[in-house]
Amino acid sequence: MEEGSPLLVYSRRQQRALVERIPNIPVKLGMSYGSPILAEAISKLLAQDITNLVVLPLYPQYSCSTSAAVWDDVAHALKGHRYLPSIRFIRDYATHPDYIFALQQSALNAHWLNIVSLIA
Repeated sequence: MEEGSPLLVYSRRQQRALVERIPNIPVKLGMSYGSPILAEAISKLLAQDITNLVVLPLYPQYSCSTSAAVWDDVAHALKGHRYLPSIRFIRDYATHPDYIFALQQSALNAHWLNIVSLIA
């Protein structure tokens, strides 16, 4: 993509949308396998003296190679910090009704675009 890799572009868009939705809460993007790295994101949040940390891996389903690996990275990033915030780790959300609804809407919109393309 013109702005960079698709994963980073879409992740940044999600971050911006979340910041717009909850403007009084700091939101940082950290990646397991790329830049910006998760440890940097956590350090920036800790520098803001946060008291609660919510970790939302962008993997809808739980897997030891995805979500659990993020947990390992979070624990590693927090090592050595004397002050630790409360942590909420969102392990998975593949069966959450809002996620399923969003997927449904995405599929319906894509289907509608295909029909319009065929007619045009």
